[in-house]
Amino acid sequence: RIDSVVFRTSPRLTLLNDTRIDPAVRDITFRDSELRSKILSNFVGARVITDLENSIPLGVGVRLYVGRTPETVYTDPVITIPKLDRDPFQAVAAPVDANGYSSGTETVRREIALNAEDVANFILEDNDRGRLYSGVRITLPSTDGEVEVLGTDFINIIAGLEVELLLDDSLVE
Repeated sequence: RIDSVVFRTSPRLTLLNDTRIDPAVRDITFRDSELRSKILSNFVGARVITDLENSIPLGVGVRLYVGRTPETVYTDPVITIPKLDRDPFQAVAAPVDANGYSSGTETVRREIALNAEDVANFILEDNDRGRLYSGVRITLPSTDGEVEVLGTDFINIIAGLEVELLLDDSLVE
């Protein structure tokens, strides 16, 4: 497991096995019992929309984790997107030039449907004194040979949640 990586020069990497990078987690705590109740009672549909921009000359897997403590985000999550029984979102490898260096980026959009209970996992009850934390696990696949990684190579992950609710009297009270 790799927690963080800092390169002082352009390394050539050979990954013998799939490698996980678990960046630091962020506090995403949001409490609103009324909103949570309205989502559960008026839910029509929801989806997570994720744009993955990759300049690393490797395809990478990406999965969102949400947990109740910083220590359990990656080990005992409340929810993951995509779920653990599915493959992570895949970011396509960046194109490379004749020297094997990244020569641009590849961007893909991934969407996944959520049910009402999935959405409710992101909103705590008003009286719940716990917290919620999120992290994004990046998985680098094993390689057949050396891969050149530059300090300017990156992966940019932008995600949003879209929730559709039935607009009726109970929603606007």
